[in-house]
Amino acid sequence: PLKVNEWVSALMILGLIKGLVGFAFGGLFAFLLYRVAIFDYGFAILPFLAMLLMTGWWIGFFVGGLVLRFGTRIQSLAWTLIFLISPFIGIFYPISALPSWGQNIAIILPPSYIFEGMREIIISGSLDYSNLAISFLLNVVYIIPAYAFFHWNFKKLLSRGLATVH
Repeated sequence: PLKVNEWVSALMILGLIKGLVGFAFGGLFAFLLYRVAIFDYGFAILPFLAMLLMTGWWIGFFVGGLVLRFGTRIQSLAWTLIFLISPFIGIFYPISALPSWGQNIAIILPPSYIFEGMREIIISGSLDYSNLAISFLLNVVYIIPAYAFFHWNFKKLLSRGLATVH
């Protein structure tokens, strides 16, 4: 029988593959439609993309745990999580453009350091390792309890006989 850790590992690897394919297509279309050559920034962008993938993993674990715990009726609420944090992570504008209370929220969100770091690469051409390190540490801080929450809810489902994975 498939173990929970094996199942989760397979899903994480699949997420990595899908992320790489999505990045390649996104980069291609950004160039074809807007003449933005994201590949010109070289390998400096890749660690930030890895941090975005890690962020996706802990959000996925948390949302998956919610769905396991409350069922599909919570699914629509769970998917809005990313839309709730998106104004605070600096996708379209620098974090400094936020009001102070918004900046206080941004400092606890790993993607805010990712987008600030990528913005720095685009503007100055240099890689700021501190943004990368802070994003990595915050992702680790979030991924551990998110995975534990998912695993706990999955084990609870197994104990009720509602799942057959071990």
